[in-house]
Amino acid sequence: MELRCSACGRELPPESRFCLLCGNPVDAATSKTQPLHRFLGYRWLPAAFGVVCVLAAIMVVLVGGRQQAAHMPAGPSPVGMPQVEPPVMPEGDDASSSQTSSGTPPIHTPSTQSTPAPLPAATDYIAKVQKIEEYRRTLYAELLQVEDRVRAAQSSSGGIMPDAFKKQLSAAYNSFTRRSRQLGDYYKTVKPPIGYEEFSAAYDKALARSLWSLQRAYQELDRGNVAAAGAVRSAYQPEVDDELKASDKALDGACRIAGVQKSINMLPDAAADANPGRE
Repeated sequence: MELRCSACGRELPPESRFCLLCGNPVDAATSKTQPLHRFLGYRWLPAAFGVVCVLAAIMVVLVGGRQQAAHMPAGPSPVGMPQVEPPVMPEGDDASSSQTSSGTPPIHTPSTQSTPAPLPAATDYIAKVQKIEEYRRTLYAELLQVEDRVRAAQSSSGGIMPDAFKKQLSAAYNSFTRRSRQLGDYYKTVKPPIGYEEFSAAYDKALARSLWSLQRAYQELDRGNVAAAGAVRSAYQPEVDDELKASDKALDGACRIAGVQKSINMLPDAAADANPGRE
């Protein structure tokens, strides 16, 4: 007759008095076919139930994770990280694919070879030159006004300027010289873009000669010599006008090639000098 422990269900030798596993006393009347709950033992049921629950939870997590990954878009951004847009690839052999790295179709800019798009550098350069030329013309007009005032002061005082007027004239001359030099130094810092080198060189000559002649003429006015100031302007103005015309022609060609609107005309100063009252 098969002998088993009534507590844990372990098979025991016929002569056993205690269970070799759990130490439970052996009941001689124990049947060889014990019920299932007697075979497993009641104290093992909670542990077995816990193991089953853990295994079931693991299976749910694994199955749910696979389903979520199947519906998730490719290449998700990490939580809390901003999405960075892909770099714009230049048009060419490297950008000939039908889609970018982000999966969106690339943007193709239409060709504008017949009328090239204005370059920001060229537009900014022309705007700076325009301000410089406008200020140069302001200095030229200022010289003409001072020349008229000196002539009027000499006429009203018998050819001799009053001392107060001389002091004002000297202060104005120093200011004019300082501003003229600052204008020339500023133009040296304005670098021409590609295609505007010829214009830059031509205008540099015109600007330098114009500012130098204006300072020389103003110096003669500071000395009270109106005739000498007019002679200086008359001697150098034709060269300045020719260089302004050459720079205007070069600027017109550069703007036409680059497709940039020419917003300034380098007109000669001869028209501003047409005053029959000057000698």
